Amino acid sequence: MRATTSYEFGRFRVDAAERLLLRDGEVVPLTPKVFETLLLLVENRGRVMEKRVMLDRIWPDTFVEENSLSKNVSLLRRLLEEGGGGRRYIETLPKRGYRFSAEVREVCGAAARADSDAGAAPAPRAGDAAAGPAAVAVLPFVTQGVGAGEEYLGVGLADALITQLGNTGVIVVRPTSAVRRYAGPGRDSVTAGRELGVEAVIEGNVQQAGSRVRVTVQMVCVREGAPVWADKFDTEFTHIFDVQDTISAQVARALTPKLSAEQGWLLRKRYTTSAGAYREYLKGRHFWNARTAEGFRQAVECHESAVAHDPAFALAYAGLADCYNFLPPWNVLPPGECYPRARAAAEKALSLDPALPEAYAALGYTLANYDWDWGGAEAAFRRAVALNPHFESARLWYATLLWKFERFGEALAHLEHLLRNDPGSSVINIKLGIFHYAARDYDAAVRQHRKTLAAHPEHFLLRYHLGLAYKEQGLYAEAAAEFGRVLDMTGPEPYAVASLGTAYAAAGRAGDARRVLKELEDMAASRYVAPYNVAAIHANLGEYDRALALLGRSVGERDPNVTSLRVDPDFDALRGEPRFRELLRQVGLSA
Repeated sequence: MRATTSYEFGRFRVDAAERLLLRDGEVVPLTPKVFETLLLLVENRGRVMEKRVMLDRIWPDTFVEENSLSKNVSLLRRLLEEGGGGRRYIETLPKRGYRFSAEVREVCGAAARADSDAGAAPAPRAGDAAAGPAAVAVLPFVTQGVGAGEEYLGVGLADALITQLGNTGVIVVRPTSAVRRYAGPGRDSVTAGRELGVEAVIEGNVQQAGSRVRVTVQMVCVREGAPVWADKFDTEFTHIFDVQDTISAQVARALTPKLSAEQGWLLRKRYTTSAGAYREYLKGRHFWNARTAEGFRQAVECHESAVAHDPAFALAYAGLADCYNFLPPWNVLPPGECYPRARAAAEKALSLDPALPEAYAALGYTLANYDWDWGGAEAAFRRAVALNPHFESARLWYATLLWKFERFGEALAHLEHLLRNDPGSSVINIKLGIFHYAARDYDAAVRQHRKTLAAHPEHFLLRYHLGLAYKEQGLYAEAAAEFGRVLDMTGPEPYAVASLGTAYAAAGRAGDARRVLKELEDMAASRYVAPYNVAAIHANLGEYDRALALLGRSVGERDPNVTSLRVDPDFDALRGEPRFRELLRQVGLSA
């Protein structure tokens, strides 16, 4: 039984080994070059294929005019779209090239046609991927013998491999946020794999002695509960790139029998050759993933150090943009001090690497939350998703933009896509609860948050958003209790303090609400306190003039919180006010 790779979309199947296109099981006659054109587009689905690249791939040793390529695409459109119910599969990007835009299911393994009468198919192995791209989790590597301050190596190495494998677009990799809870020794990789819903788990140890590192790694098949392969590397830290390349290549070989030339290049892509820059970058991602105010401060320092070591390190510039993007929402620094730096870092990354999804996502975040350039932000998010369809942050931030404009159906589609790939993700499940909250379905929001809380009881952002939903249900004591738990976990963070004030105000406990207002006023003497959060307390107290004045100040400061004005329940009582409608207009959120 000969191995094949096939692609399915709509009524069609592209059999790469037999070089056939089938519609409803019947062969559609194609010339060899037309088939090569189709296969190239399908293999690189979701990406823009430049005309020059396509001409070089399809006619590698012959000079041909662009007209030959146009004729092939025109014929394919006629054949596919006549048999696809009028659906458009191939997009033209004027003066650039083409993109295959349909959802494609990749089938790797034994040829289905040859076995169609052979009874039930065997259960898929890692790599057969009969239900779609293979799914893998890279657990944080266990660190042994590392010095103080070097603990980042375990999570950092896993994070780097996650990025490297995810760049192929054909391997679904659980994000760092999903695997961080498995850091440390004593975990069971098979149990982790089942909880994460993956076919295979990568795990290992990293030891450092001076400039040398020893990395042991194995890939475990979750269904079989046994290693697929294992390896050990003893090398200088300067050669850590070679170690990562070898691990990624072995994972790819085990999960996907064949990568396209572009996918193979993306798998081997190196963003820097400087070991010092790379070490600082790994540290920075470690601190950024901690999602704390102090972590973001340290992450900025590390990313700045990384680009100082290597001014051409595009991925580090994208990471620096992420850091600056998150400082204002965490009340670390005012928006005007951070977002211009974030935009500059993202644009620098794109000038160095115009196909870097992390840079497009970071730029989209800045354009939405500071520039209020909603069209530019949406274009940036769409580009990031096209480059890496499984890039969690890009889809989450894009979904957030969509629901801020009450485009709830589109937002939900992105969340459901992510949940299919990572159903246990705390981040995605929290976002789903926030989605219901923004849509004013508070019962669904509470159900979703409670469900997620059962698996992640120590997640402070989850408890914060559960408290918000309780408040809108009128369960003020329950809301105050959740906000109190958040403060126990985080300390006196301004947003958490303010949320407790809104619960008191909504419950009619004006004295307690004013005590919170005084606490925030005192806090503002030494750190940034977003006026938006203070405005929410006044709005719940019925002090609408004061709330509107503070919202006006928030708009003037370009506080990212104001991008939620259209859907934030705290300000529902102000929606009939002309001044409120004017604020919406200024932010670009008018209907």
